[in-house]
Amino acid sequence: MDSNANLIMDEKTEYRGLEQDPLPTYSSWPPEAAQDEGRGKTRWTKFRGTVAWTQAYDSTKQAIEKTPSFARDKVWPIVRKAKPTKKQIYAFLILLFFGIGPMLVAVVLGMLMSAGGGLFAAKTISCGNSLGKLQNSTVVGIEGLFVLDLVAGKFPFSQVKIIDVGWDLCVGRGAQLLAWWSSYIVFSDALLRVIERHPTSFQTFTHIALEGASLGSMWALLKNLFKSRSKQTWILFFYMLISIFWILTMPTVLSAMTGYVNTSIAWVSIGNGSQIVPASEFVNGAYITKAGNQTFDKVCLENDPFTGIYYQLSTRDDYCNCSLSNGTITSYYNRSHIYDSSPDIYYNLYPYISYPYIDSPYWSGYGYGRYRQNKTICSFDYPNNTETFTWTDKSGQTRESKCNVKWNVTIAGHDYDYNSVNYSDYAYCNNGKGYDLFELEDTSRCLPDTAFPGYQWGFSSMLSTLFAIVHSVWAVSMYIIWQDAQFNSELVKSGFALTQLRAAFALATAAKDKTGMKSKELVRADTKSLENQLFGTKKKKEAEVDYGIFQNELKGERSRNESSLLRRPGWPSVGRSDDV
Repeated sequence: MDSNANLIMDEKTEYRGLEQDPLPTYSSWPPEAAQDEGRGKTRWTKFRGTVAWTQAYDSTKQAIEKTPSFARDKVWPIVRKAKPTKKQIYAFLILLFFGIGPMLVAVVLGMLMSAGGGLFAAKTISCGNSLGKLQNSTVVGIEGLFVLDLVAGKFPFSQVKIIDVGWDLCVGRGAQLLAWWSSYIVFSDALLRVIERHPTSFQTFTHIALEGASLGSMWALLKNLFKSRSKQTWILFFYMLISIFWILTMPTVLSAMTGYVNTSIAWVSIGNGSQIVPASEFVNGAYITKAGNQTFDKVCLENDPFTGIYYQLSTRDDYCNCSLSNGTITSYYNRSHIYDSSPDIYYNLYPYISYPYIDSPYWSGYGYGRYRQNKTICSFDYPNNTETFTWTDKSGQTRESKCNVKWNVTIAGHDYDYNSVNYSDYAYCNNGKGYDLFELEDTSRCLPDTAFPGYQWGFSSMLSTLFAIVHSVWAVSMYIIWQDAQFNSELVKSGFALTQLRAAFALATAAKDKTGMKSKELVRADTKSLENQLFGTKKKKEAEVDYGIFQNELKGERSRNESSLLRRPGWPSVGRSDDV
């Protein structure tokens, strides 16, 4: 007995010690504690799971205690009570695809257009190739909302009109229908939440529960903003007012952010603005004012035939020799330059400026000057000159020419020495006539393509982005209002749903309580007198819908649900007239 008593005392002492003294850390546990295979777990191993669970619980508890009081007292209880029901899953999917989805599309669109200044930058209208900047092509401010800058296709009027009408009917009205349906569910649950706090007016309940988002609902909510009995109700009614306005205007915004425009091309004004020509009919070239002893009225040669001569000329100047007036043969690149006293003749100050343009301006790095090549100073056309040079044309091919080569240019069917031609290669050609580059610069403008008319359909990126942002904010806020009713309304948590039929019954019950009439009397009563009693006047108080109506309905549903659980399948119900 004594030995057994001592053993019991030792076990009690050991158990009390485990309760009072802190357990050692995992690193200090004896290795033999883990060697329990084949002979059962030791007492120390039994407590190891308890220690790990206790440490995890303590760390979780400390993390929760460190969180803000709002998250700990308000958010965390809701998260604990949240269950992934079918209704919650469907609501989240609808929010994801129809609420947050448009916002993600707007973000991607903004990233794609950020290189052009972003979605909300000034919009520049484009209509193909133009000569310089288009006139009146930049749209700033509020007008940029309606610029269709994302257009595509080329349709006849009938097809583009069908596309536009189809968008308005399918997308515009379809989005409004989905928004109306979801808002009816949210507003009905929110209205039950309000009624649990205090009665609501008969008119507000009538429009919200029977019509949903409508102009009548907006008018009823607007009147109730000055009668609301609590701050929470005032905020909710104001939000519902703004939300209904957004739902009603949704098709208009969706229609305004799309549309069709004429296919346009760039036109250029010529002849002091008296004539317009498509910009596509202008090509790069060079116009000639003089060749030899012949003068021209800006005769234009397309594709600038002088460019190839320029490649040869610049290479020859770098690699060929020339003869000075005293007969000395020297490198043209390193030749000595002498100032001639003649008022018409200037000589290049630097070797790399040695182009034989006659009466043509050339930028020397310090200003414009008029240069003439004095061949008596250093000429390539000297006797027995057999030197050659290689040069690369603009297509990249290597060619060989003589240093004393003479270039001829064909103008109006006649050949002229290149050195005698006065031309400008800063030009555009149209029908054989040349126009100075700076003369046509920034004179283009977008006008309809009359030769090949058509229409393009597309979007305004700015208005589309604004719609996506507003719609996403609206969808998230509706989801928050709905979740508030799911967790805080006793009626909603019990599974009670306010349908239009139930709303009609509730309104009939409230009308009977207010007027004291029976059902048949309400049907045959004078409409004007009945409206004054139910909707109220300046002297009469408006009828109200209170919580008692739904409370009785709720108790009835619970009793029916409980009785159905007590009955076994196939058993007849006893004492229930509604089962007949």
